[in-house]
Amino acid sequence: MSEPLPVWGIVLIFIAAVGGFAAFWCLITALIGRISGWAKLASVYQYGGLLELRRVWRYQSAGFGRFANYGNCLTVGVDEAGLHLATVILFRCGHRALLIPWSDLTVRRRKMLFVSRIELRFAAVPSVVMTISDRLAQRIAETAGDQWPAAE
Repeated sequence: MSEPLPVWGIVLIFIAAVGGFAAFWCLITALIGRISGWAKLASVYQYGGLLELRRVWRYQSAGFGRFANYGNCLTVGVDEAGLHLATVILFRCGHRALLIPWSDLTVRRRKMLFVSRIELRFAAVPSVVMTISDRLAQRIAETAGDQWPAAE
């Protein structure tokens, strides 16, 4: 008969499992950041300063390109400098906080099926398209005032 596993063995297995899961999670979220275009945006618009925002909306949703949907995991903020985007802490691997200047944003209204959506494009990274709800776009526009670009 084999001897039972000592307590320190169980602790080591638990630590290895948690560490392995955390590493796997970071790998997957970083991969999503690359596929979605967030990494390209971060290479130009990365922001690490303190935020003094006029308004913040937490747990918002947006689509990036055709393959990535950030459902209820974005923090969207508005200030004089531009549009701030960040993910909730669970998705921070591969998703640095962004500050997109108002002058770099292009806004376009699109009909998708029966729903009106707003497309945001970025001057420095034109290959990345962010799609948000009409409701969120209205909130941002009301807060940003004249700084919000007119829809094409």
